[in-house]
Amino acid sequence: MSYLNVFLVAACALLSWLRRQLLLSLPRSLPRVTVLFVSLLMAMSSVLTSCDNSDEPALKVDYFFSISSNPPEYAPVPKSEMVYKVTKVMMDSIRKVYPKINTEGNDAAVLLVCGNVYHRYLQEHPDAAKYFFCQAKLNRGDMRGTVVVSYRTISCFNF
Repeated sequence: MSYLNVFLVAACALLSWLRRQLLLSLPRSLPRVTVLFVSLLMAMSSVLTSCDNSDEPALKVDYFFSISSNPPEYAPVPKSEMVYKVTKVMMDSIRKVYPKINTEGNDAAVLLVCGNVYHRYLQEHPDAAKYFFCQAKLNRGDMRGTVVVSYRTISCFNF
């Protein structure tokens, strides 16, 4: 339980005790004011407790690719290009070394397997290095569920 919740419970108990004391010592018209005041305090406490940051799920780390033409003024990269096939193999390799997303990530293992796939691609296609026209950026994303909250590029691969 957060400190705010403990404070609100203690404040409500104190106000309840004060209300009882006022009811015993004051005329009948004044308790309506205290009832309104307590109601207002209860409404405020529900608003304040709903803003507690501990209710939000922790951000988890996942990896994804963004593919763009190089230079950027070229047309979008067609889905039939080799870059999509290679990045699919890279993502499959990432899932083998990082099967379940967590809060820490595993940059070293992800970079290693992606580098291995990329170097194998360059060995199998030595002429590809002469005609780079697109770039695949490997991004490390902070995720809340399936939504990317923020990300940063950790590596780039030219195709």
